[in-house]
Amino acid sequence: MEINQECKNRGKDKQLPIASRQIFVEEFDAGNFAKYRLNQCDVCVSCANGNVDEATYTLQRLRKDMAQNGKDDKKRACDNGGKVKMITMDLQAELLLL
Repeated sequence: MEINQECKNRGKDKQLPIASRQIFVEEFDAGNFAKYRLNQCDVCVSCANGNVDEATYTLQRLRKDMAQNGKDDKKRACDNGGKVKMITMDLQAELLLL
């Protein structure tokens, strides 16, 4: 972990005792510096922490719902009757073959 090493270096410079990796990770997690957020954008996380007003959050939820509904409509269009085909490919892999 680069942050851990940076903290160690700064501690040495200031002649401070060095904490173990376990203590560092516990403090890092307690500070909510980097938590995995499943399907949560910055606005959703900010609202959960009380940093965004309810109107902004409501507008964001409406936008997310509209985007999800559009995605679901496209999926259903591909599933119904085979009239719509969707093809995906890894362009980066194709470039590597050239």
